[in-house]
Amino acid sequence: MRGLRTSETNRRDRLRNHAESLPGRTPLASGTGVTMAPGYLGGTAIDDIYGMAKDADGNLVVAGDSTSAELKATAGAVAHERGDVFVQKLKADGSAVLWTARLGGTQLESATAVTVDAKGDVYVTGWTASSDFPTSSNAFQRFGQGGDDAFVAKLSGKDGSLVYCTLLGGTKDENPQAISVDAAGIVAITGHTDSTNFPTQAAGSRGAFSGGPGAMIARLNATGSALVSSTVLTGNGWVKGFAIASLADGTFQLAGASTASDLPMVKSFQKSHQSAGVWHSGNAGRSWIPGADGMRGVQGESMVIDPSNPQMIYVATKRGVYKSSDGGFTWKAANSGLTSAATQYLAVDPKTPTTLYVATSTVGVFKSTDGGANWSAANSGLAKNAWQITLDPQNPKTLYATTSSSGIMKSTDGGDSWNNANTGIDEYFPYIIQISVDPQTPANLYAAGYLSVYRSRDAGLTWTPLNAGPSDEIYTSVHVDESNPSTIYASSYFSGSYRSTDGGASWQPMRSGLSPYLTVYEFRAGTNAPGVVYAATDYGIYKSLNYGQTWTQPAAELSNHYIYGLALNPLDKNIVYSCGQLAPDGVVVHFDKDGQSILQSTYLGGDGDDEIFGMAIGPDGSVHVTGFSESPDFPTTPGAPQTVIAGEIDAFVATFDNTLGTLPFSTLLGGDGADIGMSLAIEPGGTLAAAGWTGSLQFPVTGGLGNAPLGGSTDMFLARVSPTAPGFALTTLLGGSGLDSATAVVATDSGAWVGGYTTSRDLTGTLAGASAGYLGGASDALLVRVAGLSADAAFQQTSLTFDILLDGGPLTQEKTVTVTSAAGALPLVGKVPADAAWLKAVPNPQKAGELLIRVDATGLVAGEYKTAIEVSSPLAGVATTPVAVTLRVKNATPPVLTTVLHQAERTAQAIAPGLPILLQGDGFLFASGKLTPDPAAEVLPTTLGRVSVTINGTPAPLESVEGTLISAITPFGLTGDRATIVVTRDGLGSAPIDVALTPTAPGLFTTDGSGQGQARAENEDGTTNTVDNAAEHGHPIILHATGAGIMTPALADGQLVTDADHHPDAKVEVFIGGLPCDVYYSGAAPGRFAGYLDLNLKVPDEVTPGPAVPVVLRIGGKDSTQTVTIAVR
Repeated sequence: MRGLRTSETNRRDRLRNHAESLPGRTPLASGTGVTMAPGYLGGTAIDDIYGMAKDADGNLVVAGDSTSAELKATAGAVAHERGDVFVQKLKADGSAVLWTARLGGTQLESATAVTVDAKGDVYVTGWTASSDFPTSSNAFQRFGQGGDDAFVAKLSGKDGSLVYCTLLGGTKDENPQAISVDAAGIVAITGHTDSTNFPTQAAGSRGAFSGGPGAMIARLNATGSALVSSTVLTGNGWVKGFAIASLADGTFQLAGASTASDLPMVKSFQKSHQSAGVWHSGNAGRSWIPGADGMRGVQGESMVIDPSNPQMIYVATKRGVYKSSDGGFTWKAANSGLTSAATQYLAVDPKTPTTLYVATSTVGVFKSTDGGANWSAANSGLAKNAWQITLDPQNPKTLYATTSSSGIMKSTDGGDSWNNANTGIDEYFPYIIQISVDPQTPANLYAAGYLSVYRSRDAGLTWTPLNAGPSDEIYTSVHVDESNPSTIYASSYFSGSYRSTDGGASWQPMRSGLSPYLTVYEFRAGTNAPGVVYAATDYGIYKSLNYGQTWTQPAAELSNHYIYGLALNPLDKNIVYSCGQLAPDGVVVHFDKDGQSILQSTYLGGDGDDEIFGMAIGPDGSVHVTGFSESPDFPTTPGAPQTVIAGEIDAFVATFDNTLGTLPFSTLLGGDGADIGMSLAIEPGGTLAAAGWTGSLQFPVTGGLGNAPLGGSTDMFLARVSPTAPGFALTTLLGGSGLDSATAVVATDSGAWVGGYTTSRDLTGTLAGASAGYLGGASDALLVRVAGLSADAAFQQTSLTFDILLDGGPLTQEKTVTVTSAAGALPLVGKVPADAAWLKAVPNPQKAGELLIRVDATGLVAGEYKTAIEVSSPLAGVATTPVAVTLRVKNATPPVLTTVLHQAERTAQAIAPGLPILLQGDGFLFASGKLTPDPAAEVLPTTLGRVSVTINGTPAPLESVEGTLISAITPFGLTGDRATIVVTRDGLGSAPIDVALTPTAPGLFTTDGSGQGQARAENEDGTTNTVDNAAEHGHPIILHATGAGIMTPALADGQLVTDADHHPDAKVEVFIGGLPCDVYYSGAAPGRFAGYLDLNLKVPDEVTPGPAVPVVLRIGGKDSTQTVTIAVR
């Protein structure tokens, strides 16, 4: 795990902190037809793979680092005894190692990338700290220039012997990450460099290092003796290259990441940096929201809040001053009068908050007296390179400024004039970075700078060094705790942070939870939460609840961010603001042949951290990339397998067209933890294979291959996805119970190689050319061969025919296409011609290896429609097969409505509002069967199976639809004395039927549904009334009826009745055997839909018993016309 230089290792380790250690699990398993064969490489020390490539014969080359003495060079290969770089060549099936090479000097080094040319020769790049790193006699750079240098070596593909080796670097560190070679043997590398004198080929090809390291892009001639081109891409933030491709036309492409917002964008899909340099927390730092509106692509340096109106916030940025008047949600530039955009630090007058001061790095201090609307210089006697400005809170006209050349400057007239205030400051190193004023005793000042923390007790007239930490340190920040001014916090670059509880007389290191390797740019402690301290660091924000004794990082969102400034809301202790370096966005840049001009370029990202680590170029010049995103607004494309971020960090796979101007495909990939895409390859069939590592317990594993869930702290993953097909062709985990990380992937004709490193000791190795068991040490190189992804496939259907009749039948039909293969079920995709809008081909999400072919005749006229679908599998080796599709559509005829029946009486008579009716006819449905609503429905639908009924133009609730019968309920809103009824199917209406309309239409339901004979009734004990189970005279009975008309309280059409509170407006009477009954209850039937009536009544005492005693229902003076009876004893 040493292949990444320290800074790069720290960055990726921070991502790993999202992955928690978990219990062990069983070794890798394999799925039917597709196999995974893992194997350990290395020895008993540290061994890691960071790069892989294959030659024209399919042989595999791996490169990385190894400190294992057992991993020895083979005969004929380069064999530097102390070298940490290893390169191995294996047979195409992994059954044997063909040769091993060792390269390096007496100090640390690592290979980070490898490639192979058409002849099979091997090119490797990496970094070295060795002053004796062996180079060839004709090398472009034979000796190291300082720090860690890049190297480029060419090895013979036959035996691993050294063809040439050169260094490439400046006086600081170089970190190469990728290598490519063209047909002429010209090698291109990229990575990043801190060296301002990195060798470039032409004047003006190196930008200013204003925001961190720059991306180096260097090309060497075929002998490694000279540069063909070399440039360093820089901006106002850092720029890093992680992938490079040499194109056939001599141009080359870089992919990586950058926090710089000023990179030149040409023909871009995304023209501007999308992350924000300000954040807002409403819960005391436990979570953060980016203030992106108006601040995208703008890096924040310092913040202040108007103490009288905390909604008013100001931030100093590299683009001037920005102002928010709504608590940090939206921002606008406030730069009128500023002659430099390079603002560094802000101060606000606490007594007159519309007075502000800003320090700039090039034109000194500026002052505003109108809340930032206008600025004017306040520089008389002041050096132009101001770092920080602060003021006396009790006498705000007293100002202190720090400068990079003149030390501390003081003004007593609100910035009109300045004088030196350096007495006691080291005269050789008068560099003061920050000053903090004691808010209760403003004459007490503390200053952080080179060599010491200083204290003044006389308002800056004299200064005394304090022994906060080592005397040769650079102190970056100092802060007086506003709630307890005897407590002072200070931080240094190299030895960590300190605090004093006695006004600086003594100091104690702050180590509990606050690493000494962190750089703290600012401390903040307010008055409304005593003991609470925030620290802005190069690793996010830390917080203490006990005056700095212990520290935690309350939120993960900003853990990968450099935070420079903090501001605390004076009225609400939970509201905190921060500003800092932009989160990186992915970046892709296409250079011309000379490496001096940018042909196309684009950013890729959202408001969080987004970086590209892997890139592959398609045959058509399309650019495919992978990496990671923590942005909720990361750009994805419609229909992508995953469009929403699932955890804190997800991997992504995205495709640009060959101009970088459009993004045809983009998907996220991940689960609930951290997921990082590290490498990408293109399979012969065009499917993309992405590899990386995951810490997600819920990583989306598909295809029945590998392990799930996660077994160790991280696992390798392999994901296969086609930009032109829905879903993932395969996603699988590879690993054991330890830490497993994939750093490289290579596609083969029938599978893939995945390489990286592991600490898992429980994998059972089955790769013949590697060890079956863990070899020992801190890590082993891990190589996994995935095979069987391609297999002879046989399509079971090559033609499909659909017949659709427009006479009320369903207008959609579905059939399937399947394929059989030795690998089992294969994922299928179908490409439908653009002019066949009636046809769809969709993978069955419920069954692998099945493609659903759907036709929809909606809007089509009668006729025959023919086309063909191109059916294929994302798996390599499955040939595209045309499947012929024929759709035969026959003419439609409208439905025929013949009769309207009262549903209870089953007679053709007048209808009433809220009456269940039956419509008889033909052509309501083409297919057999019955359509009914969802059983859980609480309101009846007005359309079933594309069938609807209107009565006087109002849709009627539908209970069921059959081919010749519809059960409906008339709307309650019907008025007048006539009603027109129309049945509509698929837009075709029946001839209308006109019926009489009356306020009520009473009817009783019968047991056989005929409308005549035995009433549907329940006796007093709840049993059904029958001839053999008669009701007793003088006792209650329940009848079921309809036709009561309007109810109070009113019921909506088709409403499910849930209570017994709705009663007819019309009078309800019941007669049994000609005698009137006592009606205890008459109302809407609970549990039924509106329109049905329950009647609870008493059988008259004087009624003559019998098996068929007649019953008559009268509602609103109108009697039921049917012959209905009950049994009475």
